[in-house]
Amino acid sequence: MPTASHHPRPALGTDLATAFGLLALTAAGGWYAFLLLAFRNWGGQEVGPQPYDWTPILTIGALALWLLAVTALAWRGRLRVTAVLHGLLLTGVLLTGAANYTYQHRHDNEQRPEPLPSNYQPCFSGSGRCN
Repeated sequence: MPTASHHPRPALGTDLATAFGLLALTAAGGWYAFLLLAFRNWGGQEVGPQPYDWTPILTIGALALWLLAVTALAWRGRLRVTAVLHGLLLTGVLLTGAANYTYQHRHDNEQRPEPLPSNYQPCFSGSGRCN
């Protein structure tokens, strides 16, 4: 059984054509993911507590899985430009997704102050003995 070292490395033109062809497919998938995430709540909001929204996690996960598969198969096929380009895209997608998730959930565990009573009147004198 021949090993990968016995197979010649593909020409640079083949590598670049493969990279840009797969990049076009990835861009189409990324555009679909963007539209899916941007317009998923266009119709209106439901009243009451909302269930956890898995759509962003599954969408970013599917895009990351695609990029990981392309990177691994390109590396195995010795298409180095394709592998590096899609590996960098994978890193960007994962970092952007992690930063967005962190930003969206940054205040989840904070304690909110109790609401003030309806008859509350502020005291501006500083003495604490206002009428």
